[in-house]
Amino acid sequence: MALVSADTKIAELLTELHQLIKQTQEERSRSEHNLLNIQKTHERMQTENKTSPYYRTKLRGLYTTAKADAEAECSILRHALEKIKEIKSLLEERRIAVKMAGVYNDSDPPRKTMRRGVLMTLLQQSAMTLPLWIGKPGESPPPLCGAIPASSDYVAKQGDKVAARVKAMDGDEQWILAEVVSYNHSTNKYEVDDIDEEGKERHTLSRRRIIPLPQWKANPETDPEALFSKDQLVLALYPQTTCFYRALIHTPPHRAHDSDSDVEIVAHSCPTPPRKRRRVLDPSAGPISYKKVTHKPPVKQPLYNQVDCTDVSEEEKADLWHPSPPKCKHRPITINLSDSEEETEQEMPQMLTQTLPSPPPPCRLPSLNTTRSSKRIRRPEGFPDFGDCRSQIHNRYEEDNNIIINDKQKRTPAKPKHSKRARKISLKIRWRMDVHKIPVLSTDPLSKAVAQLSVKLKVPPTKIVLMKNDDELHVHSTITQLDLSIADTIDCLVIADDKEDEISCDVINLRLQGKEKGSEQEYSIDKDAPLGSILSQYTSGLPAAAKRKVKFLFDGLKHFWALLLTRGFVGVGEASYSTIAPTIIADLFVKEKRTIMLSVFYFAIPVGSGLGYIVGSAVDKQAKDWHWALRVTPALGLLAVVLLLCVVKEPNRGAVEARPEHTLHRTSWLSDMKALFRNKSFVLSTFGFTAVAFVTGSLALWAPAFLFRAAVFTGEKQPCIQEPCDTSDSLYFGVITCVTGVLGVAMGVGVSKSLRTRTPRADPLVCAAGLLLAAPFLYLSIVFAQGSTIATYVFIFFGEMFLSMNWAIVADILLYVVVPTRRSTAEAFQIVLSHLLGDAGSPYLIGVVSDSLKRTDSYMWQFRSLQLSLLLCSFVAVVGGGFFLATALFVEKDRHDAENYVPSDDAPIIVPKRGRSTKVPVSSVL
Repeated sequence: MALVSADTKIAELLTELHQLIKQTQEERSRSEHNLLNIQKTHERMQTENKTSPYYRTKLRGLYTTAKADAEAECSILRHALEKIKEIKSLLEERRIAVKMAGVYNDSDPPRKTMRRGVLMTLLQQSAMTLPLWIGKPGESPPPLCGAIPASSDYVAKQGDKVAARVKAMDGDEQWILAEVVSYNHSTNKYEVDDIDEEGKERHTLSRRRIIPLPQWKANPETDPEALFSKDQLVLALYPQTTCFYRALIHTPPHRAHDSDSDVEIVAHSCPTPPRKRRRVLDPSAGPISYKKVTHKPPVKQPLYNQVDCTDVSEEEKADLWHPSPPKCKHRPITINLSDSEEETEQEMPQMLTQTLPSPPPPCRLPSLNTTRSSKRIRRPEGFPDFGDCRSQIHNRYEEDNNIIINDKQKRTPAKPKHSKRARKISLKIRWRMDVHKIPVLSTDPLSKAVAQLSVKLKVPPTKIVLMKNDDELHVHSTITQLDLSIADTIDCLVIADDKEDEISCDVINLRLQGKEKGSEQEYSIDKDAPLGSILSQYTSGLPAAAKRKVKFLFDGLKHFWALLLTRGFVGVGEASYSTIAPTIIADLFVKEKRTIMLSVFYFAIPVGSGLGYIVGSAVDKQAKDWHWALRVTPALGLLAVVLLLCVVKEPNRGAVEARPEHTLHRTSWLSDMKALFRNKSFVLSTFGFTAVAFVTGSLALWAPAFLFRAAVFTGEKQPCIQEPCDTSDSLYFGVITCVTGVLGVAMGVGVSKSLRTRTPRADPLVCAAGLLLAAPFLYLSIVFAQGSTIATYVFIFFGEMFLSMNWAIVADILLYVVVPTRRSTAEAFQIVLSHLLGDAGSPYLIGVVSDSLKRTDSYMWQFRSLQLSLLLCSFVAVVGGGFFLATALFVEKDRHDAENYVPSDDAPIIVPKRGRSTKVPVSSVL
C-alpha cells in the first residue's frame, strides 16, 4: 500500500510539475516581448548613431522590466525545483522500502548486482545533479550547502549518502562512501552499508565517524561564504572509486556552473571543457589526523602526473587509475595531496623541497572480478599508450583536466598536441538595419571576416570595428578564441575619415519620412540652423495647399498650448449646455412626460460616448492621423448650434408649474446655495451621481487600454511597439457603450415609472439598485480579463447597462426637489461637483494608483497594476448606491417642500375665517 500511495503522490507531483513548466514557458514568452523592444531600441540607437537621454531612460526601464521578468521566472523555477526534490525524495523512499522488504540477516544483506562502470556513472550523475542553492535576496544558505556543516543535532535519514570512517582489512582506517541503513538513538550509532557493490560489509559507527554529504551546491557569485577557502583541508572523493582522500583546496570555484562532480578520468586527448569541481567535504565534522599537513605544500604547475597506487600490481593500476589529461590552456585548480599514514612531521620539510606530496594509495584492493577484467584487457606490446592517444568516442568524459594530482614518487609527463578540428560557420554581422552573413572557419582569425565585410560595405578594413555586447572584438583572434557561433549577432561600426569628421562636426543629417511610400528625403543642415530651414527645403517642390498643411503640422509641434486652449473651449460649451438643457426640458414638460423627455435627452450621453469611440477609431484608421478624429466633433457641434437657434424657443422659468396664488421671484445666488445645501435629497443624490461619473469616466479612459493590455497579457495580441496600433478594443467598447446606454436609460425609466405607483421613493431606489448591481459585474469583468475575453465583454455589457439606469432619473430627482428658480444653479453645482470629484479626477487617480502598484514596466505588471487599480470602480459604485439609499429617506419630504414652496416676500399671515384663524398668502389679501 505504501508503494501504491507513493506512486500516486509521484503522479500528482509530476502533474503539478508539468503545470509549472507550462507557466515557465508562458512567462518566458511574455518576457520575449520586452527583449524584442530592447533589441529594437538598440537598433534605433545604432541607426541614429547616438545615445540620447531618452534612449538611456527607456533602456533603463526596459532592463528593469527584463530583470523583473527574470525574477518572476526564477520564482516559478524554484517551485518546480521543490517539486523535483519531492519526487526524488519519494523515489528514494520507495527504493529503500523495496530494499527493506526482503528478508535477510546482517551477514548477508541483499544487494543488486551492478557493474563497476555503471556504479561510477551513477555516482557521477548524482554528483552532477546536486542542486544549486539559489536563495532570495538576503537569505543565508542552509546547512549542508557547500562548506556549511550540518547542525550539531542533525541525524542522517535512512538512505542518505554519507562519508564513513571504517577500518580496512589491513587494519588501516579510511573514509568511504556509504548509505545510512538506520540510526539508534539510544546508542547514538549508525548502521551503514558500503555503497560499492564489491563491499559486502555493514558497519556500525558512532556519529563522530559519519560526515553527511552536502545536499546543495553553493553559488560562488551570491554566497561566497559557503565555499571552502583556499588551503583548507577537505575530504575529496577519489575518481573512479568510492573512497575519500585528504586534500588542500588550491583555488575555490568562481562560477555557478562549476559543478561538484565525481569527475571520471579517461585516457583520451581532446579540447578541454570548462573546469569542474569535485565534491568535497569539510573534515572538521569528523576526527582527522592533522599532523601531516602542518606545513603547507608548495604549489607548482606541472603538466600532469599519473596517479600511483601502492600495494597494487601494475595491471590493477591500469584498470583502477587512468592518467590525467594534459594541462589546460587556463590555469587549472591544483590540489596537492598528502595521505601517507607513515609520513612523519620531521620528514615533511625535506621531502617538500624535492617534490610534491604523493597521491593517496588506493582506498581498497580491487576485487577478484576487477583483477580478472584487467588481465583480459591487458595492453599488447607495441601498442601506443592510452594516455597519449585518447579516443574521440569518450569526449564527453573529459572533465578532470581541472584537478592535477601531483606524485612525489613518479612523474610521467605527456604533451599531446591535438588541434581543434576546424568547422565552417556563418557569422551574422549587423550594420545599420542590414545583417550580413560571412562564411568563415572556426580557426580563422576575425580579420578574414572583416576583409569579406569590407568588400560588401565598400570601405577599407581598417575603418571597420566589430562589437559584441559593447566590447570591441580583436580582429587577430580566432573565432574559437572569441567564443563566437552562428547564434551570435555582431555589431559593425564604420569609422569616418578625419576630413569627414571635420565637415560633419557642425553638420546634422536629418531624414524626413512622409506617409506616401518612397517619400523619404535626407537634408544636411548646420546644427545651429533653425528647423524652418528644413521646412523651406522640403516644401520647395510642393504645391501651395501642401505647403500650408506642412506649415501647420510643423508649427503645431511648438504650440501644444493651442490644443489645450481649444479643448478648454469645448469643455466650456459642454458644461453650458449640460447645465441649461435639463432645465429647459423641465420648463417645457411636467410629471411623467418630463421623465420621458429627460430619458430621450440622456440617451445622448452613453450613445454619444460610444459613437465617439467608434467614429474616432474609424477616422484614425482611415486617415492614419489622430488629429482628424478631433476635427469631426466641431462640425457636428456647429450643426447642433444652428438647429438650437432655429428650432428651440426660450420658455418662461417654471411657467408650466406656476401656481396662480404664488408668484416666483428670483433670489440671490448666496441664498440659492444656502437653500440647496439644506436640501438633503439634492446633496445626497449629487454625491451618488458623482460616483456614477467617477466610474463612467474611469471606464471611458482606461477600459480600452485595459482590454488591450489583457489581450497582450494572455498572448491574444502583440504589444504596440510602433504606430498605428490595434484599435479594435475601442471599437468594441464603443458599441457596448451605445447599446447599454439605450437599454440602461430605457430600463431605468421604465422600472421607475412602474414603481412610482407603489412608493414615492422609487427614483432613488432604482438609482441605488443600478449602482449596486453594476458593482459586481464590473468586478467580474476586471477579474475575468486574464481568463476569457468574451466573459470580460459580457460582464462589461451588464455593468454598463445597470450603470446607465441613473442618467435620466438623477436629473428628474433634481428637478422635482428643487424649485424652478434654483434649478439652473442646482444643475450647475451638480455638474461641477460630479465632474470635479468624478470623471475629471477618476482617470488621474486610477493612473496614479496603477503606477504606484506597478513594480516594473513589463507587460505583465502594466496589466496587473491597471487591473488592481480599476477595482476601485466597484468600491465607488457601492458607495454611490449607499448615497442613493440615503436619498430615499428624504426625497418624499423634499419633494413636498419644493411643490409647496412659498417665497419669503409672500409669507402667509393669519386672518380670521368663520370664527377660526387660518394662514393665507399676502397676495390673496385685499
